[in-house]
Amino acid sequence: MDLKSSLGNINVDESLKGIKRIVLSVFPTPLQKGFTHEKGVTIWLKRDDLTGLGLGGNKVRKLEFLLGDALDKGCDTLVTFGALQSNHARLTAAAGAVCGMEVHLVLAVKENSNSTNVGGNIDVARHFGASIHFVEGDVLEAESFARDLCSSLSQKKKNPYFIPVGGSNGLSTLGYTVAMSETVRQIDEKHIKTSGLYVASSTRGTQAGLVAGLALIKSRHIRSGYSRDSIPKVVGVDVSQSTPRTNVVKFARGALDALGRGELEIENEVFFADTGNLEKNFSEYGRLTKSADEASIYAAKNLGIILDRTYCAKAFAALLNDIDRGMFSKGDNVVFLASGGHPSMFSSPGFPS
Repeated sequence: MDLKSSLGNINVDESLKGIKRIVLSVFPTPLQKGFTHEKGVTIWLKRDDLTGLGLGGNKVRKLEFLLGDALDKGCDTLVTFGALQSNHARLTAAAGAVCGMEVHLVLAVKENSNSTNVGGNIDVARHFGASIHFVEGDVLEAESFARDLCSSLSQKKKNPYFIPVGGSNGLSTLGYTVAMSETVRQIDEKHIKTSGLYVASSTRGTQAGLVAGLALIKSRHIRSGYSRDSIPKVVGVDVSQSTPRTNVVKFARGALDALGRGELEIENEVFFADTGNLEKNFSEYGRLTKSADEASIYAAKNLGIILDRTYCAKAFAALLNDIDRGMFSKGDNVVFLASGGHPSMFSSPGFPS
């Protein structure tokens, strides 16, 4: 399937025809009015926790392009890796099940951890039939094991397809290039003047896709007929300080190159929220923080949605922090990308108290 039906009238050109994509979910996801903050700022929710496949989440959009590529290459097995409660791993298992592919997940386990059989994404991935390999160490050790596993599977006459951490690379970034045009279309239809779109940024692929989509939209906003007020600034919230922020440009450039639009400027569209006044370790990968727990509880009580504690809730905490700091004015509208991840809440340490 090509991208024409998803990209609408913003950025369709002939170069899209050769890009393989497997539709794994139901799009568009809703853009819902959440509530108006006491400071007069209205928060809207882009509900990518409702992508449908495997309990939903942002990784589905990336996997559509990765599996399209895998099947096009005749692969019969998927191999990926990540942290113990990886949302990406869970959704890779679901995508593999839909496409009839064998799936191997390599998950990093902290030293002396006894949590390899505790609920959440692990149980869901097992339910989809994935083979799970636990590796003591960090994500780098898991990656090394996963690459060796690919070699071993090849020797057994399998044809494995290796997927990077978080499913993030230039190809998968197209998922959120599409999502940006989808979101702007919804914003325009609701006649909202937007001041920003906040998104959790870990492996950087989701933020990169939004940035690439933004560049495409801005390059053609006159032809598309969309108001500039409908085009939000993309604000990434760093939840993995060990991952280079330069990956945003790297992956966005990969997506634009694939579309034949590599000449577009994107460096000036990369923004990260200033979280310096929050916890010292706020951006440390997987770290639980008070502000994120408070944001998770706040979202539950005001919006009726679940935000996982180490990704989505941190992005929401950064948004609330910017509102409290006076970064927005009364009457402003801000979009928050709810990227999913709630199954991890059903594992240790569970919901915030």
